[in-house]
Amino acid sequence: MLRRLRKFALIIIAAGAGVLIGRWAAKSRARSKAGEDPLKLDKEDLEISPQDMAPGVIAAFRVGEPPWSWLHIPGWLAAFGTNFAVTAVGGDLDRLREVAEEYGLSFLGFDTETDFDDIAETESNTAGEGTTRFETTENGSTNRSSSSAPIGD
Repeated sequence: MLRRLRKFALIIIAAGAGVLIGRWAAKSRARSKAGEDPLKLDKEDLEISPQDMAPGVIAAFRVGEPPWSWLHIPGWLAAFGTNFAVTAVGGDLDRLREVAEEYGLSFLGFDTETDFDDIAETESNTAGEGTTRFETTENGSTNRSSSSAPIGD
């Protein structure tokens, strides 16, 4: 009983620390972009609500269930890491997705500025003009045939 209470207290402390440090990291990044002192700490940064701590506490209790149990992550670390990630990056998910797409697609050799615009333009120009049929031959290869007439004509 005392062991579970101590474990729960450690999870709550780690979840709170994750919220505080994550919020500080997010605000220091915003202050740095604005040209202010990034190490400044405001009183409002120290306020924690139960909604802020919920993701980490839930993650801490889920680490004992498969497939997470296979990783052997302690509950307090899951609480800290989850809350840190949610509060540090939570508002910038669109920017994070944009950067990941840009680097991922450029790594694969795509030009992110023109390739998708050209594809979308080509698809909109050819919409409804015809059909493409795929046929599988006896040896397993696929033949592709296009026609400009709609199906059924």
